[in-house]
Amino acid sequence: MFAPSNETITGVYDWLSSSGIDRNRLYLSEARNWVEFDAQVVELEDLLKTEYFVFQNEDGSLYTAAREYSLPVNMTDYIDLVTPTVQIGKQPVDVHRFHQPPPSQPRSQIKARRITGTGNLSEELPNCVNTMTVNCVRALYKFPKGHLNRSSFGVIAYDTSRFNRQDLSTYFGKYTDIPKDTLPVTAPIAGGTSSLYEAGHTPDMEEDFDLELAMTLTYPQQVTNLQVGTVNMNGMGWTNHMNDEISPTSVISISMSNSEVVYMGSDPSMLKRQCEEFKKLALRGVTVFVSTGDIGVGRDGQCCAAPGCSDLKYTNHGGHFIKRFPAVCPYVVAVGMTQMKPGASFEDPEIAGFSDTRFSSGGGFSDHFDMPEWQRGAVNAYLAEHGSRYTAYTFNRNGRAFPDISANGRCHPIVYYENQDTCYSGTSVSAPLVASMFTLINNERIVRGMPVVGYINPILYANPDAFKDVVEGRNPGCNTTGFEAAEGWDPVTGLGTPRFDKLWELFGLGAYRAT
Repeated sequence: MFAPSNETITGVYDWLSSSGIDRNRLYLSEARNWVEFDAQVVELEDLLKTEYFVFQNEDGSLYTAAREYSLPVNMTDYIDLVTPTVQIGKQPVDVHRFHQPPPSQPRSQIKARRITGTGNLSEELPNCVNTMTVNCVRALYKFPKGHLNRSSFGVIAYDTSRFNRQDLSTYFGKYTDIPKDTLPVTAPIAGGTSSLYEAGHTPDMEEDFDLELAMTLTYPQQVTNLQVGTVNMNGMGWTNHMNDEISPTSVISISMSNSEVVYMGSDPSMLKRQCEEFKKLALRGVTVFVSTGDIGVGRDGQCCAAPGCSDLKYTNHGGHFIKRFPAVCPYVVAVGMTQMKPGASFEDPEIAGFSDTRFSSGGGFSDHFDMPEWQRGAVNAYLAEHGSRYTAYTFNRNGRAFPDISANGRCHPIVYYENQDTCYSGTSVSAPLVASMFTLINNERIVRGMPVVGYINPILYANPDAFKDVVEGRNPGCNTTGFEAAEGWDPVTGLGTPRFDKLWELFGLGAYRAT
């Protein structure tokens, strides 16, 4: 459906072959949109007229890249980008030629609060402000338990992330009534391997939680763990491989994101190409929900020194707000974070999540994707009232705005790493929560002979009444108070939180009757 012309493929093959890369070494992806091959560094440096280096970030992570590269003039119409090349991302703290890498450093550990859960509905509901159990989620958004397994629902896991079978079993036994031996199926993407936890390796908290929540909210729907292998594209190259798959799941939840500039580096074509891959998924009827991150408009001291981060440098003095990818791509649903207000009932509007801290809901405006027509009216209404607080130096008021919607992301129970009880917070909670709602809607549509909902962004903005407006809170960062929540759409919580009954009706299922 999306393959390039035979002329393009032949032209690239001829160039590589004439440059010493034998045709037997070339692999053309199933969708015919990528050519891959293994090569020595010296070969690539000669082919692309460049030099490769190993870059080190502040957290000790390493990646291979070049500062520039060249293509023959007759190849520029055929090739969007070459990777790894100039996808450098944020300003590195150390650079070495490829053959002199510095030693690696351990990854930082994720922290979470320990919580106590009972699994008893009468005890849980009065305490939902503090601990948002699955029962609290259903009471807050008034949506039912699942009862169908007709659709498909995938949760993305990156690289070496693993879930723990025992953690899932303990969670299901303590907080749900679904069978303790319930497991997801694993679908490898880009060389991904089994996502089961292996002895001697620490399981990933993100992976444990995403599956615990998604599987509980949609059971008996079979959830697919989309296990991504190592991809040298700042984590996003899996989209190319997903579009090689015959049947991607109808709903995908992604809890990981990074700054727009990290995915782009000094090559905007990388960002554009990856967004185009999400567009292909949308055209295939796939609805993708993406978390917007938990650093507000950017971490203090780590915001861009120039608009668009054009110089890849950062400043301790305010700066240009950071944007999250893939949340800024117009073909995904960007999901922000809310929480219940102390003393509030389930009928009251929520407030922006953690708005008094530096762990707040990501939101803002893209530097590289234009504002889509379908959100222009809602966003411009916000800018007319609140857009004068910051200058063009701080954010691009013509860019794709995010989030689109939000959901509760405060202190959800998780069983993690050998049966530890903790609570998990952030937009990483909000994305699979909303994705679960739409999986239930898809299931019902399929039973009634209707297609899955597919690309829904324009529909959401045309029907703001399907969401409960959030008008309190902000998303501080970059040494500022960030944006403020307001009536209508805002760059903290988007259109607001879902009204499940309204969404049920909006997507053609008639009047909703709670069960």
